Amino acid sequence: MAIAQEDTEFQEREAKRQRRQAEENHRRQRVLNEAADISASTVIDRTDVQEDTHGANTSSSFDEDPDAEETSFSNYHLSSTKKHHTMPPKTSSRSDKQLTKRCLVDDPLFVASLDRTKTTPRAAMHVVAPALKAAGIDIDMMTLSTSTIYRSRKSVRKSLVETTKEQFVPNTPLVAHFDGKLLPENDGQSEELVDRMPIVVSGVNIEKLLAIPRLPTSTGEMMGKAVVQTLQDWKGVSDWLAGLCFDTTSSNTGIHTGAITVIQQMYDRRLLFLACRHHIFEIISTAVFDKFFKSSGPQIALFSRFKEHWKFIDVTQYAAIDADVSAVKSDLTSAEKAWLCQTKADIINFLHNQISRETQPRQDYLEFINLSLIMLGSVDTRVGEDGSPLPIRFSPPGAYHRARWMAKGMYCLKIYLFREQFKLTSQELQALRRICLFTLTIYVKVWLSAPSSCDAPLNDLCLLQSLESYAEVDSQVSEVALKKMRGHLWYLSEI
Repeated sequence: MAIAQEDTEFQEREAKRQRRQAEENHRRQRVLNEAADISASTVIDRTDVQEDTHGANTSSSFDEDPDAEETSFSNYHLSSTKKHHTMPPKTSSRSDKQLTKRCLVDDPLFVASLDRTKTTPRAAMHVVAPALKAAGIDIDMMTLSTSTIYRSRKSVRKSLVETTKEQFVPNTPLVAHFDGKLLPENDGQSEELVDRMPIVVSGVNIEKLLAIPRLPTSTGEMMGKAVVQTLQDWKGVSDWLAGLCFDTTSSNTGIHTGAITVIQQMYDRRLLFLACRHHIFEIISTAVFDKFFKSSGPQIALFSRFKEHWKFIDVTQYAAIDADVSAVKSDLTSAEKAWLCQTKADIINFLHNQISRETQPRQDYLEFINLSLIMLGSVDTRVGEDGSPLPIRFSPPGAYHRARWMAKGMYCLKIYLFREQFKLTSQELQALRRICLFTLTIYVKVWLSAPSSCDAPLNDLCLLQSLESYAEVDSQVSEVALKKMRGHLWYLSEI
């Protein structure tokens, strides 16, 4: 900016605004003259003229906003505009057609494509207008501006929500799932993370995302009220609500102000509580891992070292947990060898049944199963065209943090597989061996069986029995896991 006697940019904008105002006034006067000429033979509906006048005023209202005017369709003005002004109208329908501007940006498919590609209204304007012009469409007959696209997107989203709510008619018992999540603010300006809570209902052949409300505070009372308000906004959902699925945090399970307590009290009826089994088992795995590797921050030093050293590792030279060859000696104790021999066949059979399924919930589930089979020495050896065995592929170490047990489990398995190529202290080697043995013989089966809610009590009982028996192999790991497991048996009653 510079201090000068005249603001040239403002003068140019003002002159451009005045020209557009004059064109609109001329267009309006021409329409009135045409209506007067035709009135002798045709009765003109007074309301049509009022609508046309209103449309002209609406169009001219953009002139008050210089930014909207600069990004409007006048930037892509065709040379045929003058022809439209000079050509005499033939009939009243022709003039009505000129007055009615087509708005294509309110099409649901168009709006959905903009949302899916995260295209801003300004970026959409720079793409849509030239594309329409190249297709030979008169842009003057359309309503195109950043403001129009923005308002149309809001309107279409609102109509889609209303239509979806009307079409969603549940006829089966539903379970409400909710969990807090820190997400970026959606205003496009602030990078601050806000607490939001996705709310999903599921049933037989039904899975519907209802809302992702923003929470002022992450208290159990606020979360419970948000769930109830969302369920009541959808017709029929509250009547078919039968259960709640949630993480076993204190804000959810508190007996006084927990979210599930608040929801049940507001509905004044008993609901089935389905605590997330994966969340429970994540807590157990984290406790076992923290028994040996503690860190004050999100980064784990051992994993960082292994990730940097991965490029120097020969992936064809790996060793199973019970390997006993010239280069690698088995570090298992006699009790651990006996335990592994006792459970190995059952675990391998279970993993092969899991991998035989057509799909897995996530890619890291499949990688976890393959690593477990390789560690147990049960590898499906494939041969190439020349009859030689094909090498086993290992994915490079990926992202990790202390909240994702799956990454920690796979890191421990990979490190122990290549323990002869990666420098480890005796303490680290012993800790990894104990973690891997617990993961392979107990944890992998429990984790992969967790999605079956009907089998949850039986699986918990089997896990408790396995942990009791594992105390003879590793009493410290067994004690840590049992302590966490006993804290999540609140669903048990005398019956």
